[in-house]
Amino acid sequence: MLCTYFISLVLSSFPVNDPVSQTVANDDAVDRWPQQAIDSLERIEIPNGFQKRLVAAEPLVRDPVAFAIDERGRAYVCESARQENGVEDNRSSPYWLLDDLALQTVEDRLAMYEKHKDRRQGGMNYYTAHDDRLTRLIDSDGDGILDARNLFTPPYNQPLDGTLAGVLIEEGRAWISNIPDMWLAHDKDDDGVADQQVSFQRGFGVRIALRGHDMHGVVRGPDGRIYWSIGDRGYHLVTSDGRLLADPGAGAVFRCEPDGSDLEVVHVGLRNPQELAFDNKGDLFTGDNNSDAGDRARLVQIVWGGETGWRMEYQTLEGSNQRGPWNQEGIWQLDHPVQPVWSLAPIAHLTSGPSGFVHYPGTGLPEQFRDSFFLCDFRGSPGSSSVWRFRLEEQGAGFRLADPEVFVNKVLCTDVDFTPDGKMWISAWGGGWVSTDRGRLIEVWHPESQLTNQQHRVGHWLTIELKSLSAQQLASLLGHPDRRVRQRIQFHLAAGGEEELSVLNEAARNGVSLQARLHGIWGVGQWVRGGEDRFQQLLSLASLCDDDEEEVRTQVARVLGDLRHWQSSSRLVRLLDDPAARVKFHAALALGRIGVRDATDRLMEMARDEGPTDPLLRHAAVMGLAGSARLGDLMNYATSDNREVRLAVLLALRKKHHPGFLFAHPGGDIGRRSPGVHPVISIFLADEDAQIATEAARAIHDLHVLGAMPALADRVLFHAGAPKGALESMRDHRLPYLRRVIDAALRHGDTRHAAALVSLAGRDDIPRKAGRLAIEAVLNWVEPGPRDLVRGTIRPYGGPSRSSEAIRSEISAPLLDLIQKGNHLAGVAQQAASVHGIDLPLSVNETILADASQQTSFRIQALRQIVEHYPERAGIALDRSRSAGIAELRVEAERFEEDQSVRVQKLEQLTTDANEMEIRQLAIRAIGAERETSATALLTAWLDALEKDDLEAELHLDVLIAASMSDSEQLKNRAARIQEGEGIDRLADHRWALAGGNRDRGREIFVDHPVGQCQRCHSRQGRGGVAGPPLDNLVDSRSREEMLQSLVDPSAVILEGYETDNGISAMPEIHWILSGDELRDLLEFVCSKND
Repeated sequence: MLCTYFISLVLSSFPVNDPVSQTVANDDAVDRWPQQAIDSLERIEIPNGFQKRLVAAEPLVRDPVAFAIDERGRAYVCESARQENGVEDNRSSPYWLLDDLALQTVEDRLAMYEKHKDRRQGGMNYYTAHDDRLTRLIDSDGDGILDARNLFTPPYNQPLDGTLAGVLIEEGRAWISNIPDMWLAHDKDDDGVADQQVSFQRGFGVRIALRGHDMHGVVRGPDGRIYWSIGDRGYHLVTSDGRLLADPGAGAVFRCEPDGSDLEVVHVGLRNPQELAFDNKGDLFTGDNNSDAGDRARLVQIVWGGETGWRMEYQTLEGSNQRGPWNQEGIWQLDHPVQPVWSLAPIAHLTSGPSGFVHYPGTGLPEQFRDSFFLCDFRGSPGSSSVWRFRLEEQGAGFRLADPEVFVNKVLCTDVDFTPDGKMWISAWGGGWVSTDRGRLIEVWHPESQLTNQQHRVGHWLTIELKSLSAQQLASLLGHPDRRVRQRIQFHLAAGGEEELSVLNEAARNGVSLQARLHGIWGVGQWVRGGEDRFQQLLSLASLCDDDEEEVRTQVARVLGDLRHWQSSSRLVRLLDDPAARVKFHAALALGRIGVRDATDRLMEMARDEGPTDPLLRHAAVMGLAGSARLGDLMNYATSDNREVRLAVLLALRKKHHPGFLFAHPGGDIGRRSPGVHPVISIFLADEDAQIATEAARAIHDLHVLGAMPALADRVLFHAGAPKGALESMRDHRLPYLRRVIDAALRHGDTRHAAALVSLAGRDDIPRKAGRLAIEAVLNWVEPGPRDLVRGTIRPYGGPSRSSEAIRSEISAPLLDLIQKGNHLAGVAQQAASVHGIDLPLSVNETILADASQQTSFRIQALRQIVEHYPERAGIALDRSRSAGIAELRVEAERFEEDQSVRVQKLEQLTTDANEMEIRQLAIRAIGAERETSATALLTAWLDALEKDDLEAELHLDVLIAASMSDSEQLKNRAARIQEGEGIDRLADHRWALAGGNRDRGREIFVDHPVGQCQRCHSRQGRGGVAGPPLDNLVDSRSREEMLQSLVDPSAVILEGYETDNGISAMPEIHWILSGDELRDLLEFVCSKND
């Protein structure tokens, strides 16, 4: 049901002084902006021949996320004060991660808030304490500077509301994106306040994910539809006509009619597509950011049915499966040996934090900028942020990057757009990553081009009453150099009657320029969509399928497909033989939208012949097959000798009932919901081609084809008993394939599969990671974890109850064989044996204990088994552990002493070992766990020494932690007081972290910590982000004290080039995020030299 709100708001203006801009000649006004804003403007670098000035700053504009400019040059600004104040982030709220990963609807998210409300100050009121605002800024005195502000709509501050992050304004109507709603507001009397606001679709933003991954990018397409994007917070939508569109863990691009009807998903698998931009030919693009794990931000072409492969679950996958298939299978890369065939690779890697994005409308800049895109690169600090300029050149059915360059530098930009008079406006965030109540709008323009621009009268044509113009004038304006004018004329004609249709048809055939012809074509399609029984009017347009102009044929195919004009099917099939790749691409997509069964053979030929050289043509052919061919038609090709044909069948089966896309039924009706991928796809698991078998495993596992899961699980039975070396032929595809087989066996197998997993792990023809994963699956057999082993999605085990007893006899022998091999799997196999109650022979445990190559935890486990089950050999094992040279093993050996007082004495002796600091640290902590008088006395003495600065710095934290473990409340309170400090000097309060850390553990925190996310902003040896300074060999230039201060009080000293306008570092105060151990270890890593 649509919720309608009638709004009555009072226009308010901020009293400000007259402005002056030092960068603008002949400006008589005086300064009106804060000095910080003026200083930030001075630091901004612009190209030669351009000028800059502030057109708004705080308090007029605050925390601007995005903005739009209307036809009269007024700004509509999305402001957010709710960052970490109602709009949350899984990195700062890790306690609800598993809950978040399981959410399926926005109502589920509200229930999660209720579940955890006691963790928030004020409970549920926490989520409504701050608000986001859509404001209108105007220039009331005509001096070019914005000077008055009012709320255009009521504030957004409901618990489910996300960041207000997108607005499109057009002649009083505003399309507003704010999770969980897509809004349409209307200011009918142009008083700056919306009279009505309607939610035309609810259900966006199922999950929390990361802050900023919201709904944004609202833009009008050349077809007259509204397009917008959402980050990986997902969606669960029931449309007004009853269709279900749902994917709770992926970002996507949507489109609908201006009134909100006919909503559909265009493209899925995006991470955080902040903004969208169309070029002059109606092609759509976005910038998508990286996940801070070595991957790079990407330029992506948005196409119907496109998938780019990201899921929000990947963000919290670390270690050997860091970011899951995204990294492990190279989905983000331009090319990779095992990149999924269904994923569309990016055009290029560009920027680090893509945000605002716009295509130059055509007037206001020098000629060299024609057909340029401008993309904001937001990196958290002005010194490293910029606006890029580039072009995209056609390459086959796709594009390649051309002429990238930094256009405006040193501006913390969130959005960019052009005013009617051709000046660029850039919104700038106040600083860092959270709300600061500051913000700017900066104007950049080219004075010489401005003089030329005046002759185009863009502002005049954007505001004139179009009904006063003749048909000839309107037709002429379809060729205007500014796209905004052309689109206004097109939309006006498309809303008219038969007379206006004739103008569009004439333009489509004989327009004054190619651009005018394209607008005529788009306008005819728009006109047909605007009324009942208008399909016959497309027959004239369809005849242009034979036009001499390639782009005309391309756009006609696009429009005919969008309208599902089945009468043009034969023409579209002929276009599959067109010499131009773009024409073939759009013709195949059109056939998929219409559903033309007779096109199956030709589409299959296209996939076979064009697919290997042009991924976009393969994609279009697959979409054509998915929408046109019936299941039986596809299966007729399933046994073809040609691998490209079999691959096309598999991909079409995968796409045909993909949960993200709905195809037309034979009668032209769109399905109400996806029935899911047909399990017949499992026949390709046995394909001789490794890529095809892997794609089948991906489809079954990743799209959760339950009917085919048993077949995927059974592959472990097949491969476990296959001849030696049989899997080598799969080469690089073995790991992505086997990961899915193993997870399917874990969740859908029986005792046979458990034994087969162990046997599979023992094979010499599988990757080491696959072998370890197989044993880990056995280790967790009785209670599989809630997240799958490949993508990290929530898939709780739902089969019959399991027990160790049921599999013990099946897995004992193969596990013992693995352990006795003594290879990289011996330790984890030993762990699996222990978990399932399999006692290992004494000889095996003694071998593991003596093996220095084994992980320490496995050697400790072997020691425990010997002491507990073979007491006659315990003494030898303990002596061996004491002399092993491994700190953990040596301390553990002493903890087996039964007499508590003797145990404390032995541990105390270890604390005096001058040769091994780690042994001393561990021994102190072990004493903290003892409940004995002598232990309390030792802890008291160490605390005394610490406070007198008479204790080695490397032991400070260990003594504090040991004391906090004591059963003495006095010691606990004393340790807490020391560790917390006085709260005056952050560095002094954390001196206990200055020494004694572990470099290797610190590296893991830097790379993998799910909340700290150090690598998101900082790089080390070329790997990581660029928002903060690189951390290479800092020990050569900064002291430990300075580095610790940077961690616990980052705003105390901000390096040159990373300054913020408010003097507050963009880096979070890490001591609130990390434990004491983690802080000390991280410091050790950042203070170490590069490897």
